[in-house]
Amino acid sequence: SLQMMMEHAAALVPGRVVVAMEDVRAYRWLAVATPVHVPVRAAYDGKDRVKVRLGDYAEGTAVLADAYPPAPPADEAPLAASVAPGITARELYDERWMFHGPAYQGIVHLDALGDDGIRGDIETGAARGALLDNAGQLFGYWVMARYTSHRLAMPIGLRRVELFGPHPQPGERLTCTVRIRHVDDGQVGADLCLARGGRSWARIQGWEDRRFDTEG
Repeated sequence: SLQMMMEHAAALVPGRVVVAMEDVRAYRWLAVATPVHVPVRAAYDGKDRVKVRLGDYAEGTAVLADAYPPAPPADEAPLAASVAPGITARELYDERWMFHGPAYQGIVHLDALGDDGIRGDIETGAARGALLDNAGQLFGYWVMARYTSHRLAMPIGLRRVELFGPHPQPGERLTCTVRIRHVDDGQVGADLCLARGGRSWARIQGWEDRRFDTEG
């Protein structure tokens, strides 16, 4: 949904690029296995913002600029009390920790699991939105690994995504660092950094997941 909103905003104002998304809310999760018709409304304020709504699925505001800003350093600080994850990235999918099909199975390495977050490597896929979806999967796995109830976490919104360059090409690997900011029985929030070559490609502030009760 986020990728679709950015694409529609960029198409509405040719010659400019989307450098951020703000106040993104997900009302329904968009299944991609079967094509669906989704009406899109996009409103340009005449300056640097386009508000986009995808039917009754999601909405957000795209921030436009003439060029991407310089990329800041990656988040490479150690995680608190970090340990090696108990499974491999491949086992995330083979053992059905994640329900995603092959086009969205982009986590390729789990590096560290800490009290305040998780770090791993993601390989950019060709499917629309796969890269940011994989970052969300890494976030979701932290909840599964740390808790025995309310272990299923699904995205409901985010405050801001900053982009520092064009979307990575399929096959390119990025390091994703998830920093947990708050957690309770109902929701969990985090900031994320996706980086390559020691510089950030995307920084995400205020990613919110809703937690659902599960057995075991």
